[in-house]
Amino acid sequence: MYEIIITEQMKHNAKKKSDDMGVIKGSIRGGGGNMIGFLGEELVKKQFNIDDSNTYQWDLQYNNKKLEVKTKERNVYPKPFYNATIFNWNTTQKCDYYIFCSVFKDFSKGYICGVIKPQEFYDKASFAKKGDPDGYHFKFFSDCYNLPYSELNNIDILE
Repeated sequence: MYEIIITEQMKHNAKKKSDDMGVIKGSIRGGGGNMIGFLGEELVKKQFNIDDSNTYQWDLQYNNKKLEVKTKERNVYPKPFYNATIFNWNTTQKCDYYIFCSVFKDFSKGYICGVIKPQEFYDKASFAKKGDPDGYHFKFFSDCYNLPYSELNNIDILE
């Protein structure tokens, strides 16, 4: 995993994009997750020194690869057994790779947890139904596919 300190500029960029996006149809958190998602993109942009290229199908491009960034909010350092998650209603994006990130709730730092091709993700992932247990204290709030971070590839494969 790659730890990245989140700068004020990264927060500013993510906030502007979050405000511009507003609340999208089907948003589980009523738009509250936008900032986290855009901070994940900021982590990847900083790591690879790339610019925005957002479309519905992917978030960023690097070395002619289309990258879809998926980010979770955390209170603690992401552990290898934590899940990389794709919601069942979001499985058709035309990207070359998923990049999974975690961002601390206080926006102080974030982590690039790994990368994987979509087909490889779905071949390895387990499916969980809404309400199924997710560890000891949580339940899945939507049908989704999950794969432990330990099963992801290092981001160096994108070079």
